[in-house]
Amino acid sequence: MKAKLNVFLIIFLTGLLTGCTFISERAEGIAPSKNYITRDYQIKDFNSIDATTVGDIYYTQSTDGKSSLQIYGPDNFVKLIQVSVKGNTLILAMDKHKKIKNAKKLKITISSPDLNRIQFKGVGNIHIDNKFVTGRLDIESKGVGDVNIQELDCQNLTVNSMGVGNVNLKGKAVNANLSSKGVGDVEATDLEATHVKASSNGVGNISCNATQSLDAAVKGVGSINYKGNPAQKTFSKKGVGSIKGI
Repeated sequence: MKAKLNVFLIIFLTGLLTGCTFISERAEGIAPSKNYITRDYQIKDFNSIDATTVGDIYYTQSTDGKSSLQIYGPDNFVKLIQVSVKGNTLILAMDKHKKIKNAKKLKITISSPDLNRIQFKGVGNIHIDNKFVTGRLDIESKGVGDVNIQELDCQNLTVNSMGVGNVNLKGKAVNANLSSKGVGDVEATDLEATHVKASSNGVGNISCNATQSLDAAVKGVGSINYKGNPAQKTFSKKGVGSIKGI
């Protein structure tokens, strides 16, 4: 069992580090200037975010029906961010040939009437601190940093955690599909969901809260911990991790 575990960890971490080479590249390079600016962007409406940037992102659901984007930071950092809207997706990217350091100097503030998808492959944290109501939300985290949602009200939630950071969720959902294939944890103990499907295939753990049904499967090293007393429980365990109530 230990031999299998060691092989699994070596293969998994090698693949993860290969896919995250940009992290070490951005640890050195352009230093932030002392001239800080705030740039406002005129953007079309969107309901999806695709970010491969370096820096923290703050999202707020707007109540005036408008979408907005503002970036604050050193002027030489701000100008490196490439902004576009393709279809319904707001795309935030950075020049791959430029390397920056001290990425915490950047702050990206976004708002829109609705948001159905977040794809994050960058370095930094995503914060949604205010009440956020949506019929569907798909979160795909492949980067380095946390996704924090404090007050979610969602019908259908899907989370795919494949990076290093954690996904932290609070609020409520009807259907929650939670998947961990990376190193980071999915922390949803304070997200009360009617039906939960949880799948752990990596190193990270999943913590969830199910009221009616729970379908949990462990195939990796990580464990699944659940809160609540769902009447319907289906468990499948093929990995090293465990499935248990808390």
